[in-house]
Parts: sequence; structure tokens; C-alpha cells
Amino acid sequence: MSDQAEVVLGQRDSADRGLAGGHESSIVSDMSTITEIESALEKLPLEAQREVAAWLESRLASQGFDAVAEDAWDAEIKRRIDDIDSGRVQGVPAEQVFARARRILGR
Repeated sequence: MSDQAEVVLGQRDSADRGLAGGHESSIVSDMSTITEIESALEKLPLEAQREVAAWLESRLASQGFDAVAEDAWDAEIKRRIDDIDSGRVQGVPAEQVFARARRILGR
């Protein structure tokens, strides 16, 4: 992980960051709201933002999944497959979906 990402995440102590006297706290401990954390993350270079996202994703994944949400998604997936199989809905070719997405995104 880059130095910038580690500082935002508070993964390194003051001495590791080269801070004088070792008494300065990490950026995260100085932040009192999610908005401040978001603001600090937005100021990072894109690669450091990706590192933070990967770290957060791996941390959350290690906590396990919400069984209620998993059951709800299983039911939704089954319903959608049943809708297609029964003919109640018709699929849209991927080329059309991606073309529409490109138009919406202006690419």
C-alpha cells in the first residue's frame, strides 16, 4: 500500500511517517465524520484511492456476508430467471445494453 493510502487509513504510526516527535496522530483519528474521511480520500491520487478501496473491500469481505441480504439476492435472482424462462420478460442483447451505456456516459 502506498504511503498516502496508509496515512489516510492510519496504518502507520507517527515514526513510520517521519513525523517529528512521534506525537502527531493519524489523519483518521483526527477526523470526526465520514464526510471528512471521504474528503481526504478524494484528495488522494487515483492509484492510492484504488489501494484504499481494495483494502476496504478485503476487510469487509473477511467479516462475512449478511445472510438476510444473501437470501434476498438469491430470491431476486431466482425471480429474474423465472421471468425470463416463462417469457414474462425478454432479455436485451449485450451490444444494445453497452451501446446505451456508452451514450448515457458520453463515451
